[in-house]
Amino acid sequence: MEQTQPIGNWDDLRYVLAVAETGSFIMASEKLKIDKTTVGRRIRRLEQSLGLKIFDRYAHGMMLTPSGKELHKKILDIHEKMQSIGQDLFSADSKLSGNVTIATTGAIATHWLIPNLFSFQEQYPQITIDLLVKYSSVNLRAREADITISMIDPTDEGTVSFKLGALSFSLYASHSYVERHGMPSSPADMGNHSFVELTSIPKTWINRPWNKILKDATKPVFSVNTSSAYLEAVKRGMGIGIFGDFKDSEIRHLAKLNFAPVAVRDVWLLSHEETNKTARIRALLDHLKDCLPPLLKT
Repeated sequence: MEQTQPIGNWDDLRYVLAVAETGSFIMASEKLKIDKTTVGRRIRRLEQSLGLKIFDRYAHGMMLTPSGKELHKKILDIHEKMQSIGQDLFSADSKLSGNVTIATTGAIATHWLIPNLFSFQEQYPQITIDLLVKYSSVNLRAREADITISMIDPTDEGTVSFKLGALSFSLYASHSYVERHGMPSSPADMGNHSFVELTSIPKTWINRPWNKILKDATKPVFSVNTSSAYLEAVKRGMGIGIFGDFKDSEIRHLAKLNFAPVAVRDVWLLSHEETNKTARIRALLDHLKDCLPPLLKT
């Protein structure tokens, strides 16, 4: 069967199936719920595109030509394969198995998220969670992640947001540091103290008070670029640091400075409308909505 040019509109193929099945333009139009002239026009356009005659008209109805029969067989094969693909994709999306990528900050991952993923793993052992630690915004539409827990306000089109709560940030020091250097009573009393800075987070996240404290520090600032090293440096008494006021985390072993929080940020659970209906993603979203908000102190 000679084909002069590619099929311009694959939707035309469904008209061939309908006419071949019903035997007439009228019955095909009723099946497709469109006007019969549209059926005839689409069949003629496809015949012109392929350079062959698909149907012969008889008194008793429309009959496939030899070339039409060959085309009809190929369309049926395509239709069957498309249905199979659809069933496979539906099956994959409806199964509670596969990978889910969740992106968040190192602090939220360490103090908040990981401690509450064990119960999810026990309930859904076939779902693999890929945890991506990231401090910048994540493009959910581009599938950089399936879910994000973020302190960046959601603005992207198609993003589905759920506010988990608000997280306050306060200053902390180890008890050994306080024994050696005393406990500052206010930000103005911080001039002679040492500090630890986490350089991997945007300064705008913590707000101006902490940035000013670091800028005005008279002693050298100890800088690290990972949250685990940051926590360890503060625990070892190398200086004062800033942490989110997480419940039931390692920071409870530190001494909290007794003045107002340095900053308060909203915490968002984000997903994308094009992907968040997948069963495995939905299961994790529901789990996070249930278990995470009570962990916030504010």
